[in-house]
Amino acid sequence: MYKNIFITGNIKVGKSTLLNHVIKRLKGRFSGFKTLPTMIGELRSGFVIVPWTHNEKQLPDQYIAKHLADGNWVIFPNIFDTIGSKILEDCLDEKPNLIIMDELGFFESNSPIFQNKIIQCLDSPIPVLGVIKPMDNIFLNSIRNRKDVLVLEIDKDNRSEQCKLLEELLRKMIHLTNFGEHVSL
Repeated sequence: MYKNIFITGNIKVGKSTLLNHVIKRLKGRFSGFKTLPTMIGELRSGFVIVPWTHNEKQLPDQYIAKHLADGNWVIFPNIFDTIGSKILEDCLDEKPNLIIMDELGFFESNSPIFQNKIIQCLDSPIPVLGVIKPMDNIFLNSIRNRKDVLVLEIDKDNRSEQCKLLEELLRKMIHLTNFGEHVSL
């Protein structure tokens, strides 16, 4: 049986939407992080990392990555290693029913302290549910290749089926789980 599940798929296919849908139907205590875009008007200016329960209306000024006018990204590994690691350390201390990681990608590639905290969470007895980008890099590949990790690939055609499968798996993983009726995405 898998202890950790990651959702993957192409951009804009609904990975985080599926994760949020399932979490809203789940009863329990949750900790973790989410990466959120910051916007200037209609343009995405960067991303921040915040605790899972953070109020999205007030985002911190500490970017994990900032989008430049030329289309390139400036990445701030120290924010992952400080703020991100603290969020995950708090998760391990709080011992929630589920640790949420939304999402893992390439921004944290040069953040060894944060990567180590992710591994500590995956190794802990607490189940992890996350989103992982479908890209090839050493760290993400090491997560996907773990024997205790199941990766569910979603696309627009299989979202509803994968949602049902994810709910079924989580029921088995988390004994304190109660779900409402299934609603198709």
